Amino acid sequence: MGEFQKELRGLAAGKPITQLELEEAKNNVIRGLPEQLEALWPAVEQVARAWAWELPMTDFQALPERIAGMSLAEVNAAARKYARADRAFFVLVGDREKIDAQVRGLGLGQVVVE
Repeated sequence: MGEFQKELRGLAAGKPITQLELEEAKNNVIRGLPEQLEALWPAVEQVARAWAWELPMTDFQALPERIAGMSLAEVNAAARKYARADRAFFVLVGDREKIDAQVRGLGLGQVVVE
């Protein structure tokens, strides 16, 4: 959680995404798209999600091109806007006795137990 917070802070300000990181991420996403449609249930989920969001079915065809066309400036602008360490929260499930001291020791803010 501490490392995640550190990464969020970096994305928002001091450590923007590099061109190499962007290219690797775009390639991973684009190459992974066919896998999302190769089995029946994942394909049904993708179609249902597009329908629920009122997206045209042609969106599946346009997505790789849209991802490939993202610029480094656009991606870093989105990271600065949405990578907000000050608004992040974590939901932990586990043995409280084992993790409580570690979590509180990170000093990430208020710990709420439900």
